[in-house]
Amino acid sequence: MALTDFEPRKKGRPSIEEIPLPPHVQRALVLRGNGSSWKDSAEAVGMDYRTLRKYVRDHPDATGFLERQMQDALDQSHSKLITDTPLAAQRLIDVINDESNRGYVVVQALKSVSSC
Repeated sequence: MALTDFEPRKKGRPSIEEIPLPPHVQRALVLRGNGSSWKDSAEAVGMDYRTLRKYVRDHPDATGFLERQMQDALDQSHSKLITDTPLAAQRLIDVINDESNRGYVVVQALKSVSSC
């Protein structure tokens, strides 16, 4: 085996692709998946948003992790809507049926629902 058969060792810090997804990046991606901006998510864990974006661009696990977080947030919000819809409908019905409410109150309640 000749000396030229060995790969030279890389010096310095390993690249983003070579290390596991760090916990602080995971926390930032959880925040991002729950609707925070890139900047707010990164600042909450003490990093620059450009670094967070670089992790998502370059790390093989970051995109999948972020997508799972976003899907979890959507699942939770859908569950909340499904749970609370009957209560919201009942409150609207109560406003409509309440004889003491003036017409404009009922109209406004109906408009607020139709604009959603």
